[in-house]
Parts: sequence; structure tokens; C-alpha cells
Amino acid sequence: MTIQKTNAQIQLYQNEYSILNESKHLLAQKDVSEEVMRKAYALLVTRYESLLEEVRIHTKVGDKLQSKLYDMNEELEAAKANLEKIVEERTQELKQANIELLAINEELDSFVYRAAHDIRGPLATLLGLCNLAKMEIEDTYSLFYFDLILKTTKRLDNILSKLMIINKLKNTFVSPQQFRIQTLINEVINQYAYKNEIFIGVRFEVFVVDDFDLYLDKNILEILLYNLLENAAYTLTTPVNERIDPEIIQIKTVLKQTHFEIFVSHKGHEIPLEASDKIFNMFYRYEHSENTGLKLYTAKRATEKLKGRIWLVDSTKELTTFGVALPLSLAI
Repeated sequence: MTIQKTNAQIQLYQNEYSILNESKHLLAQKDVSEEVMRKAYALLVTRYESLLEEVRIHTKVGDKLQSKLYDMNEELEAAKANLEKIVEERTQELKQANIELLAINEELDSFVYRAAHDIRGPLATLLGLCNLAKMEIEDTYSLFYFDLILKTTKRLDNILSKLMIINKLKNTFVSPQQFRIQTLINEVINQYAYKNEIFIGVRFEVFVVDDFDLYLDKNILEILLYNLLENAAYTLTTPVNERIDPEIIQIKTVLKQTHFEIFVSHKGHEIPLEASDKIFNMFYRYEHSENTGLKLYTAKRATEKLKGRIWLVDSTKELTTFGVALPLSLAI
């Protein structure tokens, strides 16, 4: 509404107010003549008709608006019904797609597990034959090639083992139990790490300032820690067959108020900064790395299963450190 229109309406109301006051004043006089009475009456009738006309106009406008609102409401109701139908159809399609996806995923998991399990049988036979051949053959060149076959076979066996562990992690249910962090670290080192030849010439330095209780899935945490240690062992600067002085892998725990952190440090090849977000991807390999990428990927999956997070803390030519943050307890 413009200022001119507003001023005009104000002026109109002021005029009408003056007319009514004048009529009231005339009617209030005792010796009012008939002519004056008629004049006052005419003024009142004029105002009444004016107001009545305004009411008619507003009523027509209101009826039109009401009709338009009714039509719009009908359109909205129709659109709502159509939208609900579309949503229901899409929901059913998504449910069906989800059922099919779960079935395909289950078949794929089963295939991966069976394939890995079936392939490991012939691999075990091949490993045995290689070891037997090395015991009976004296030819230097033949022994060299059998060593290469043995190394490649062990590498493939390790990949299949990781795939089976990843598949197991994906489908296993978390079963929390109470244990102490120091006990778990010792078990991983003594029962798992020292049985793998990649840890030959490795010394573990464990720093647990205050031992504490955890209520987590112990098996999953063992998988997590072992894969971090194995990753460190594979990326040490000195290869296994060239180690004279012990290579150091450090394990440190830090207790926080609501969670705890584990840090695994070792001296190895520097991880490029641009690779820090990719090293936890399956089969990712950065420069100078002989890793398959499955160890850090397995550690990440185990961390996610325990509702924690894993990250590369720092990596230089002198030291590479990985960190894991986990809750102290995990409800079922």
C-alpha cells in the first residue's frame, strides 16, 4: 500500500468522522428544526450506504479468496495423496532392492570364504612340496627358484588369510568381555607375533603406565593390534634376512577419562602426506611399500567394529606412528 493511498483513506475517515460529529451535534440540540433533522438524517443514511457498499465489496473479495483457497486446498490434497503413493511405491522398491542386495552380499561373502578356504588347501600342499624339495635338492639355482616360489606362495597364503579375517570381521557379532590391556598386549606378542618369521630380529618396547580394565571384544582387539604390528614389521627399514641389530617396534597406551589410545611406532619408510587418507583402503600401496594394503584395512575394520577410530599420527624418515582411540567399554 502506497503512502498516498494511506493518506487518502485517513482523509476519508476524518471527513466521515466530521460528518458524524456534525450529525450528533445537530440531533443534540433541543430546538432542532425539521429541515435540520432531515439534513442530519440524510448524512447518516449516506454514511450507512457507504459502509454497506464497503461491506459488499469486502464480502465479494472474501468469497473469491475463500473459493480460491478451497481450490488450492483441493490441489494440495491431491498432490499429497499422489506423493504418498509415490513414496510408498519407492519404499517398496527400496525394500525389495535391499533384500536382493543382502542376498547377493551373503552369496559373495560365502563365495569369498569358500574360495579362500579351498585355495589355501593347494597352497599348503605347495608350501610342503617346496620345503621338501629344498631338503633334497642341492643345486644352487634350483634352490634359488624354490625360495622364490616359497616366498610367493607364503605371500598369497597371507593374502587369503587376511581376506578370511576381513570376512569374519564383517559377519561376526561383538561379544564384550572384561580383560586388562597389559595382558592382551602380551598375548598378541607372545602367541601371534613371535610365530611369524616377519618378526625375526624385532624387539617390542611396551609402555603401559597404568594397567587398566577393558570391556570390549577381546578377539577383535587382538586382530586390530596384531595387524598394526604386522604392518610395522613389513615396513621396517631393514629386511628380515639383513637384520643384525634388533629393529624396535614401540607400543604405548594412554588412558583418558572416557576412552583409551594405543600408539604403534616403528622406523620405516616415510609415508607420503598425500597417502595418509588412502593407506587404510583395501589393496592400497604407496611408494617403497611391499604391503598389500590388507593389514591396515583389516585394522580399520576392526577399529570400526569396536566403535573407535584409527589414524596416521606422523610419518618421517625417523619414525612412523599410528594411533587408535577406543572406548573403555562397549555395550552389547
